[in-house]
Amino acid sequence: MTRLLEATCAAVLAAAVGGCGSMGGLFGGDADAGGDTRVEAPADASRVGGTVRSVDATRRVIELGGTGSTAQLRETRTRTLGYDGDTVVEYRGERYRPEDLEAGDQIEARTERVNDRAIARTITVVSDATPEATSGSTVLPREFDALVRYVDPKARTIEVEPLDRSIEPVVLPYDENTRVEYQGSSYRPEDVERGARVRVRTRDAQGQSIVADILVTQDVRTEGAVGSDEH
Repeated sequence: MTRLLEATCAAVLAAAVGGCGSMGGLFGGDADAGGDTRVEAPADASRVGGTVRSVDATRRVIELGGTGSTAQLRETRTRTLGYDGDTVVEYRGERYRPEDLEAGDQIEARTERVNDRAIARTITVVSDATPEATSGSTVLPREFDALVRYVDPKARTIEVEPLDRSIEPVVLPYDENTRVEYQGSSYRPEDVERGARVRVRTRDAQGQSIVADILVTQDVRTEGAVGSDEH
């Protein structure tokens, strides 16, 4: 009985010592440690989508609050996304740095696995977290002249820069009733090009300003103002 008890204790002790060697994965700061200390890199995913919660410029890590997937994105469990000096952020045709991302931005990223980390190569901002249909603290006039900065057909919005410098650039929604006129012909808001000079008339819809009419007074491909004396 004594030898059997001694042998049993020795076996238990050996198992305990062997088990301690495997505890490094739990308490030694590996990928599965608490606090999400490193980027989880999906083995077969090259595109990741989610909503930005925060950007850590020191660690070069973007924390995603939602690991969403679309029809084009594979389902992943990535909660954080790394980046480096070669990572490019694209939004409405312009390029930015990852540090320019804000909490609430919805992004899609093309990733590359580097040293067991998912590193973003290209990040596309799908939806900006900044409220769009505003003009700072300045009241937007019912009718004003402006330059077109961007037309988003998917969101059905148009971003314009009022010629009155006291009014900040503003993004306004439009709908199927919005009319666009140029040289006596009618067009869609999506046909208005960036850089065109326009006269915008707004109307109220559900408590916000919406574009009612757009008169193109100067096309980007012409030098003279068109229709500037008609109203």
